[in-house]
Amino acid sequence: YKKFSMKRILFFCSVCLMITFVINTMVACRSCGDKRVDDISKVPGIYEGQAELQIPENLKKMVKPDSTGKSPIPDGPIPCKLEIKENENKELTIELVDFKMPMKGMELTPSSCRVSQEGEAFVLEGEGKVSLGTKGSLSYEHEGKIEGTDIHLDGTVYIIPKLLGVKIVFDGAKS
Repeated sequence: YKKFSMKRILFFCSVCLMITFVINTMVACRSCGDKRVDDISKVPGIYEGQAELQIPENLKKMVKPDSTGKSPIPDGPIPCKLEIKENENKELTIELVDFKMPMKGMELTPSSCRVSQEGEAFVLEGEGKVSLGTKGSLSYEHEGKIEGTDIHLDGTVYIIPKLLGVKIVFDGAKS
Protein backbone atom coordinates (compact mmCIF):
# COMPACT_ATOMS: atom_id res chain seq x y z
CA TYR A 1 0.00 0.00 0.00
CA LYS A 2 1.51 3.28 -1.23
CA LYS A 3 1.01 6.65 0.28
CA PHE A 4 -0.31 9.28 -2.06
CA SER A 5 1.85 12.33 -2.38
CA MET A 6 0.34 15.80 -2.37
CA LYS A 7 1.36 16.24 -6.03
CA ARG A 8 -0.60 13.15 -7.07
CA ILE A 9 -3.69 14.27 -5.16
CA LEU A 10 -3.54 17.74 -6.77
CA PHE A 11 -2.98 16.20 -10.20
CA PHE A 12 -5.96 13.83 -9.72
CA CYS A 13 -8.24 16.69 -8.53
CA SER A 14 -7.11 18.87 -11.44
CA VAL A 15 -7.89 16.11 -13.96
CA CYS A 16 -11.34 15.53 -12.38
CA LEU A 17 -12.13 19.26 -12.49
CA MET A 18 -10.99 19.51 -16.10
CA ILE A 19 -13.15 16.52 -17.13
CA THR A 20 -16.17 17.99 -15.28
CA PHE A 21 -15.63 21.36 -16.97
CA VAL A 22 -15.37 19.82 -20.46
CA ILE A 23 -18.49 17.66 -19.97
CA ASN A 24 -20.46 20.61 -18.58
CA THR A 25 -19.39 22.80 -21.50
CA MET A 26 -20.42 20.17 -24.03
CA VAL A 27 -23.86 19.71 -22.45
CA ALA A 28 -24.68 23.34 -21.65
CA CYS A 29 -23.10 25.05 -24.66
CA ARG A 30 -25.43 26.32 -27.36
CA SER A 31 -23.95 25.70 -30.75
CA CYS A 32 -24.83 27.59 -33.90
CA GLY A 33 -27.27 24.85 -34.89
CA ASP A 34 -29.22 25.17 -31.63
CA LYS A 35 -32.42 27.10 -32.33
CA ARG A 36 -33.85 27.39 -28.82
CA VAL A 37 -35.53 30.70 -28.08
CA ASP A 38 -34.97 32.55 -24.84
CA ASP A 39 -37.43 35.43 -25.37
CA ILE A 40 -40.81 34.51 -26.85
CA SER A 41 -42.61 37.58 -25.50
CA LYS A 42 -43.27 38.82 -29.06
CA VAL A 43 -45.08 35.59 -30.07
CA PRO A 44 -48.24 35.47 -27.88
CA GLY A 45 -51.25 37.50 -28.99
CA ILE A 46 -54.26 37.44 -31.31
CA TYR A 47 -53.60 37.22 -35.04
CA GLU A 48 -56.39 38.29 -37.40
CA GLY A 49 -56.49 37.11 -40.97
CA GLN A 50 -58.06 34.56 -43.22
CA ALA A 51 -57.80 30.85 -43.72
CA GLU A 52 -58.13 29.03 -46.99
CA LEU A 53 -59.04 25.37 -47.31
CA GLN A 54 -57.24 23.26 -49.89
CA ILE A 55 -59.28 20.08 -50.28
CA PRO A 56 -58.21 17.24 -52.58
CA GLU A 57 -60.64 16.66 -55.48
CA ASN A 58 -61.37 13.06 -54.49
CA LEU A 59 -62.44 14.29 -51.04
CA LYS A 60 -64.58 17.11 -52.51
CA LYS A 61 -66.57 14.53 -54.49
CA MET A 62 -67.45 12.71 -51.28
CA VAL A 63 -69.00 15.81 -49.63
CA LYS A 64 -72.75 16.05 -50.19
CA PRO A 65 -74.68 19.37 -50.27
CA ASP A 66 -76.96 20.21 -47.34
CA SER A 67 -80.79 20.34 -47.52
CA THR A 68 -80.68 23.76 -49.24
CA GLY A 69 -78.34 22.45 -51.93
CA LYS A 70 -75.34 24.41 -50.58
CA SER A 71 -71.97 22.74 -50.22
CA PRO A 72 -70.48 22.82 -46.70
CA ILE A 73 -67.11 23.59 -48.30
CA PRO A 74 -66.54 27.38 -48.35
CA ASP A 75 -65.93 29.00 -51.76
CA GLY A 76 -63.19 31.37 -50.66
CA PRO A 77 -61.07 32.43 -47.73
CA ILE A 78 -62.65 32.36 -44.26
CA PRO A 79 -62.00 35.31 -41.94
CA CYS A 80 -60.75 34.06 -38.57
CA LYS A 81 -58.55 34.81 -35.58
CA LEU A 82 -55.86 32.69 -33.96
CA GLU A 83 -54.67 33.20 -30.42
CA ILE A 84 -51.24 32.11 -29.29
CA LYS A 85 -50.92 32.03 -25.51
CA GLU A 86 -49.13 30.35 -22.63
CA ASN A 87 -51.08 27.64 -20.80
CA GLU A 88 -50.82 26.80 -17.09
CA ASN A 89 -47.78 24.56 -17.82
CA LYS A 90 -45.90 27.52 -19.37
CA GLU A 91 -46.24 25.95 -22.86
CA LEU A 92 -47.45 27.87 -25.90
CA THR A 93 -50.74 26.84 -27.50
CA ILE A 94 -52.67 28.00 -30.57
CA GLU A 95 -56.44 28.10 -30.74
CA LEU A 96 -59.22 29.61 -32.85
CA VAL A 97 -61.03 32.64 -31.44
CA ASP A 98 -64.67 33.58 -32.17
CA PHE A 99 -65.11 30.82 -34.76
CA LYS A 100 -68.15 28.58 -35.12
CA MET A 101 -67.31 25.07 -36.27
CA PRO A 102 -69.20 23.88 -39.40
CA MET A 103 -70.67 20.77 -37.73
CA LYS A 104 -72.52 20.45 -34.43
CA GLY A 105 -70.40 18.60 -31.86
CA MET A 106 -67.13 19.39 -33.65
CA GLU A 107 -64.55 21.00 -31.38
CA LEU A 108 -61.01 22.15 -32.10
CA THR A 109 -58.87 21.78 -29.00
CA PRO A 110 -55.92 24.14 -28.43
CA SER A 111 -52.83 22.70 -30.07
CA SER A 112 -49.31 22.55 -28.77
CA CYS A 113 -46.84 24.99 -30.27
CA ARG A 114 -43.06 24.66 -30.25
CA VAL A 115 -41.08 27.77 -31.14
CA SER A 116 -37.60 28.09 -32.61
CA GLN A 117 -35.91 31.08 -34.17
CA GLU A 118 -34.35 31.76 -37.55
CA GLY A 119 -32.79 35.21 -37.48
CA GLU A 120 -35.59 37.65 -36.63
CA ALA A 121 -38.37 35.17 -37.52
CA PHE A 122 -40.04 32.74 -35.11
CA VAL A 123 -40.76 29.26 -36.48
CA LEU A 124 -43.82 27.48 -35.08
CA GLU A 125 -44.75 23.81 -35.22
CA GLY A 126 -47.12 21.58 -33.34
CA GLU A 127 -50.06 19.21 -33.39
CA GLY A 128 -53.56 18.88 -32.01
CA LYS A 129 -56.92 17.14 -32.31
CA VAL A 130 -60.33 17.93 -33.75
CA SER A 131 -63.00 16.24 -31.64
CA LEU A 132 -66.01 14.94 -33.56
CA GLY A 133 -68.09 14.29 -30.44
CA THR A 134 -69.03 10.62 -30.10
CA LYS A 135 -67.65 9.86 -33.59
CA GLY A 136 -64.01 10.14 -32.49
CA SER A 137 -61.38 12.67 -33.45
CA LEU A 138 -59.01 13.69 -36.23
CA SER A 139 -55.41 14.72 -35.71
CA TYR A 140 -53.77 17.75 -37.28
CA GLU A 141 -50.33 19.27 -37.58
CA HIS A 142 -49.26 22.85 -38.19
CA GLU A 143 -46.10 24.71 -39.02
CA GLY A 144 -45.49 28.33 -39.82
CA LYS A 145 -43.52 31.48 -39.32
CA ILE A 146 -43.98 34.82 -37.58
CA GLU A 147 -42.01 37.70 -39.08
CA GLY A 148 -42.55 41.02 -37.35
CA THR A 149 -46.32 41.09 -36.79
CA ASP A 150 -47.19 38.89 -39.80
CA ILE A 151 -47.96 35.19 -39.48
CA HIS A 152 -48.18 32.43 -42.07
CA LEU A 153 -49.35 29.03 -40.85
CA ASP A 154 -49.89 25.81 -42.81
CA GLY A 155 -51.97 23.13 -41.15
CA THR A 156 -53.20 19.71 -42.20
CA VAL A 157 -56.20 17.92 -40.71
CA TYR A 158 -55.76 14.24 -41.49
CA ILE A 159 -58.75 12.18 -42.62
CA ILE A 160 -56.44 9.19 -43.05
CA PRO A 161 -53.34 9.72 -40.85
CA LYS A 162 -50.30 10.96 -42.82
CA LEU A 163 -52.03 9.99 -46.10
CA LEU A 164 -55.12 12.06 -46.85
CA GLY A 165 -55.87 15.40 -45.33
CA VAL A 166 -57.34 18.85 -45.74
CA LYS A 167 -54.73 21.58 -45.89
CA ILE A 168 -55.49 24.89 -44.20
CA VAL A 169 -53.41 27.99 -44.96
CA PHE A 170 -53.70 30.95 -42.58
CA ASP A 171 -52.24 34.37 -43.30
CA GLY A 172 -52.70 37.25 -40.90
CA ALA A 173 -51.19 39.86 -38.65
CA LYS A 174 -51.06 40.53 -34.93
CA SER A 175 -53.86 42.82 -33.82
